[in-house]
Amino acid sequence: MAGQKPSWKLRRRAVFGSLLFAGAIIVYVLARWDDTSLAQTAVLGAFGLIGAIVASYIGGAVYEDTRLKNLGEMPIIPPTQVSESPDTEYIGME
Repeated sequence: MAGQKPSWKLRRRAVFGSLLFAGAIIVYVLARWDDTSLAQTAVLGAFGLIGAIVASYIGGAVYEDTRLKNLGEMPIIPPTQVSESPDTEYIGME
């Protein structure tokens, strides 16, 4: 799987299923329940779930795209220490 993108089919099913579940909770609470603190908590939790799903879905996609883009590149090697001696001549500095 070195140069091949992974399949998002299962991920999309999980994300859209979770979004439908959270949306169903919101619709059910708005249609059936009175204005109680339990109903407010359920709707608030459903909206929080939707926000978390969308944020992680987008963040995961961006991370994976970046990782796959950089997969074939050389790792960054830190520069070696250069010892300065009195006879070192710098180009452009007089």
